[in-house]
Amino acid sequence: MKMLKMICLMWLLVGGISFVTSAEEKKVESKDPPAVITNKDDRKIIDQGTVIGKVTKITDKLIEVTSESGKTAQYMAEWKGGMKGSPDKSILKIFEKLKVGDTVKFEWYVNDHIRIKKIEPIANGAKEEKKK
Repeated sequence: MKMLKMICLMWLLVGGISFVTSAEEKKVESKDPPAVITNKDDRKIIDQGTVIGKVTKITDKLIEVTSESGKTAQYMAEWKGGMKGSPDKSILKIFEKLKVGDTVKFEWYVNDHIRIKKIEPIANGAKEEKKK
């Protein structure tokens, strides 16, 4: 009987810990990039974070996003290939599919520019307008 109680207690303890861990993992904390970039060394990452926001401007090389906190910044695709490289083509393809007003979530970092490491569209701006 004691053994059964011990097993049940261990099962509850482990189950409770895994529940808390999975709940913490789902929470994404949005963090805006710095307003001023003083770093000129493109090899050194000085800050990084995640942003959720609405696309306000799109060009072939960058997007401008207004975050949930209301701050607007321009983000470039991650650079691949060193001196003879180019912006990450997979991120540029996502830029081409985006429209002004779309909501996106992405991971960014700052070296000599604010760069996008990973991006995913969350909601289409045109569809949201029609629902209202």
